[in-house]
Amino acid sequence: MSLTEKNLYFNYENRKSSEINSIFKYYSVRNEVNFVLRQLKQGTNLESAKRYINNSIHRFLGEFVGKVSIDKVDYQMTGGRIMFDGVAKPVGDSYKERGETKGINSREYAEAVGFEKIERKFATGEANIAFWLSPPSFGEEGFGNYGFLFTLVKDEGGQIDEYILRYKNENEELEKSNEEYNRLLSFYPLVKPDENPIKNTGVNSFLQDPLFAKVENKQEFLVELGYRNLSKFRDFQQKLDQEILFREWLDEYIQMIFEASQEENVGKRDILIDQTEKTLAGIYNLTQDIKDNCLEIQKNKTTKYPDYSYYQMASTMRQNYIQKEAVVIGGGSCPADTNSTESLFQTGWKLIFSKNGILDYQSASKLTSDNENADTFPCPSCGQPIPKGKGITTCPHCGITKEEYIKLTEQKKYD
Repeated sequence: MSLTEKNLYFNYENRKSSEINSIFKYYSVRNEVNFVLRQLKQGTNLESAKRYINNSIHRFLGEFVGKVSIDKVDYQMTGGRIMFDGVAKPVGDSYKERGETKGINSREYAEAVGFEKIERKFATGEANIAFWLSPPSFGEEGFGNYGFLFTLVKDEGGQIDEYILRYKNENEELEKSNEEYNRLLSFYPLVKPDENPIKNTGVNSFLQDPLFAKVENKQEFLVELGYRNLSKFRDFQQKLDQEILFREWLDEYIQMIFEASQEENVGKRDILIDQTEKTLAGIYNLTQDIKDNCLEIQKNKTTKYPDYSYYQMASTMRQNYIQKEAVVIGGGSCPADTNSTESLFQTGWKLIFSKNGILDYQSASKLTSDNENADTFPCPSCGQPIPKGKGITTCPHCGITKEEYIKLTEQKKYD
């Protein structure tokens, strides 16, 4: 690496480390590159790896820009098997191996049985929706009192969207799990593998016997069940994908990840990673304007002359978005470990899955939990982060006091 390249890299890394709320606390491009390289060497095909990166970015933006209250994982059904993008082995094989290792009476074995039923129902076309309840295992370290409902939705092309919904304050009698199970069972046309409700409503029984449905309008059916937040999540993702600038820049970002993963020269690879990080910063800032419906305003400001071409407009906007700091408001759920050799948002994947895409319940609560352990909270006026537990009553960014904000809020009620 030349002296100029070293200085460029050092200055960029130093700038990032000084930005307490930089997106690079939560997403490491360098580790994403390393992860993709390893998976390609293990046999993952390019299309699967591309979908993995695409999904990672959408999840990242959903959490940090869209502030969605749920998490979503994408699978693909290929040849009757459910695959986790970026991983070569079918997910069911990994479940089975772990279940056989732990034994027939284990939670892991029950998960393997349940996942196999989901795979079979989806492969045969008997169902296109599965509801998989996962209560906590009380008495086992790391489980707490969080339960999860995994709602899997398969489309005609084999894409499977899995929405992760958390329910709190479960007890050892599994009252909340039973309540949700019976509520789901009361909806027609919900069915079970054996067509009969489970009798032993212990943890393993829920895991072994998912509930299924086959409907024409899947989204409408889910809304009728009360899962309106799934629509909000989908709407945010669709809003991004409908914007041509977003799609173009994301495609470019994905290509840059591949180029960096294939570059053997360390110096050149560092420069590629630096450029990729800047592109990600631009995508993040662009997404903020898409969410806030400000993009057209920015386009109008950029297009100064009647003969301004689309290319000139896009190029100018790209520079503007890249140069703007990419900052997370209020923190996030999965900060990056800069010493890790894995993808840093892959750390986010690991919080749901162990290797090969297997559900890891004990750590899933960390990913989908409320941000109650964050060290900051957003100012209710300007949205900038304020340190928790410091007794701060005046925003250090906009200067508004707690009393002023309350007074302003009360006044607006009567305006």
